Amino acid sequence: MCLNHSLAGATNKLKIKKLILAAFCIVHSQTAQAAWSPEAYIKEVLRLSPELKTAQSKIQRNRSQKISAMAQAWLPTADAQATTTPYGHGPRNNYAFSNGDFHPDRISYSATASLNLFNSFKDLRAIKTARLGWRSAQDERQAIRNQIALKALDAFHDLHLKRKALEVIAKDHDIRQEQSDLTRALYQQGMRSLFDVQKTQGNLYSSEQRLLSATNETRISLVRFNLLIDQPPLQPAEIEPASEPAQTQPQESGPALETAFNNRPEMQQARLLTEIKRIAMRQKGQDLFPTLAVKGDWNWQDRATFGLPSNDSGIPKTNYQVSAVISYAFGLGHITQWQDYTQARAGLNEAELAQQETWRRIQEEVIATILELNRLKFTYDIALKKEALTKESAAFVQERYRLGSSGIFELVEAQQDMLDAQVERVSALKQYHLAIAKYKIALGEPWTEK
Repeated sequence: MCLNHSLAGATNKLKIKKLILAAFCIVHSQTAQAAWSPEAYIKEVLRLSPELKTAQSKIQRNRSQKISAMAQAWLPTADAQATTTPYGHGPRNNYAFSNGDFHPDRISYSATASLNLFNSFKDLRAIKTARLGWRSAQDERQAIRNQIALKALDAFHDLHLKRKALEVIAKDHDIRQEQSDLTRALYQQGMRSLFDVQKTQGNLYSSEQRLLSATNETRISLVRFNLLIDQPPLQPAEIEPASEPAQTQPQESGPALETAFNNRPEMQQARLLTEIKRIAMRQKGQDLFPTLAVKGDWNWQDRATFGLPSNDSGIPKTNYQVSAVISYAFGLGHITQWQDYTQARAGLNEAELAQQETWRRIQEEVIATILELNRLKFTYDIALKKEALTKESAAFVQERYRLGSSGIFELVEAQQDMLDAQVERVSALKQYHLAIAKYKIALGEPWTEK
């Protein structure tokens, strides 16, 4: 019976050693690639991001629309044709039948060129709309870039936090294993009770559970870290230790809101979209009234004679003119145009309301990030002091417990406080880094790798 119990205990200890070894490998994994710094990791995430590539494609599409609108407004259109009837009854030669005849006098030539001189500012509005759409796409890309960079920063620090927590929990497991062994030895000497032995063993089991949970959470964080840079999900990754956060003093709420109103890409995009809707409404409103179009035309033609005298006498081959057309829709057409105008006006109203809602959201984000940054600044300082204090306290209680002047509950509480303080310090470090990034993004500061 004792032999079986001893074998079971040895097997259990072997499993625990393997678990600790696996945890150590996760925390201290080494790869051929150099350790990722936050700047390098974020830069790589931005380079590979499908969302950012989609936003860049949208910018190119809007840029092409802008160039197309400018070309349509300022460049002339030209056309050249050559026409013949090599087979069948030709309408210009008394419908005589021809079969495969490509004689030069059976071919008609023509060329035209047209230049838009004025069309009631429609081209000007089209150019302005396309330019605003291009700028809006750029602001959208910047907003997406900020969010992706923030997501990458969160993934980087989350992996560091999970690994640090795993390292702390692994150390805690070693300490509790030593406690269990020490308590058993003191029990055999009559200095501890059976309850103390059972209590330390139960704490050891709890530590094993925390170690399993922390190992799994670290792997999940590693998967998230790798997927953002298109790496195999569980491929080991080495990261640089998180640096101490730079001291950042947030602005007062008034100047901060003014900065965000002028610089936030979401706000700039909302203003541009409102202006696009306003231009569309003005165009629909102008369509309710007579419109004037002026254009210049140039024509050249050389008609086929089919061997007969030309009947184009008096008509010059080359001619040009400037024409002006005034148009106005009556009846059902006017009703349709009025409905188009009311729809455009409703669209402008919706855009203005969306702009107001965007500004409300930005104000909330700015105030929230300022408050959160101030809170986390003090939270991190407190976490540093708490970690140092609990480490000193745990060492003191451990020594007292070894000498028999401290109870098991006091020791367990002191070590649990030290564990919690270490994890709180790393968590506060992560949250402080993110708060600084969120604050700068909330004010509209363009994201850089630094």
